[in-house]
Amino acid sequence: MYRHGLVLAEKTGDLSLVYKFINKLAAEAYMEADYQGAMPIAEHALEIARQLEDKSKIVQSLNDLGILYYAIKEYPRAKELLTETLAYLPDIKSQFLEYTILNTLGRVLTANEEYHYASQIFSQGLNLIKDTNADPWAVEMLVNVSELLNGMKEKSIAITLVNLLVDHPMVSTEVKARAVRLYETLTAEKIQPENRDWSLDQMSRIMGDVMLILDQKNNSQ
Repeated sequence: MYRHGLVLAEKTGDLSLVYKFINKLAAEAYMEADYQGAMPIAEHALEIARQLEDKSKIVQSLNDLGILYYAIKEYPRAKELLTETLAYLPDIKSQFLEYTILNTLGRVLTANEEYHYASQIFSQGLNLIKDTNADPWAVEMLVNVSELLNGMKEKSIAITLVNLLVDHPMVSTEVKARAVRLYETLTAEKIQPENRDWSLDQMSRIMGDVMLILDQKNNSQ
């Protein structure tokens, strides 16, 4: 149906509609883990976004491509694409899109072992959403931060945080699976959690504490 819609959109010459259907096709390929198949589709979407000179669409397409390169572990290319989005963010009026960019870039930098830069990006992302009551966003980013802390050898803080997030009622299936894997890995290493009085009804406070932890780790380097 998406392909049929794309053909019709191309016949009408409506580039915005063409962009919409190409994005749908790329998303379908990604969901099927056909990353190589999704790549040229997402590249085409970026070309159209640039033709439209639509900054939101350009940022979305760069993010989509960054996720694809992250999925195939080509982290430098993913970083390059996502870094380009930062120049557009001041003109983007979508908090969700800004959060998505920072969250994806933070994961890429963590995977590429650029922990100092990842800490800065995640701290910026947490500050963006700290007072929004957007718990699903917060949980996802905090799980990503747990993976960062684990990479930084701050394992006690990582297990303290991830142990709390595993039971959050709004955690998505994919994020929960990653949280469980990290928790099980750290438990197998016999890592002991820190004594912090965090609870799920204090997400804003937890994000503030985590931002402080990240800033302290950066300042100590």
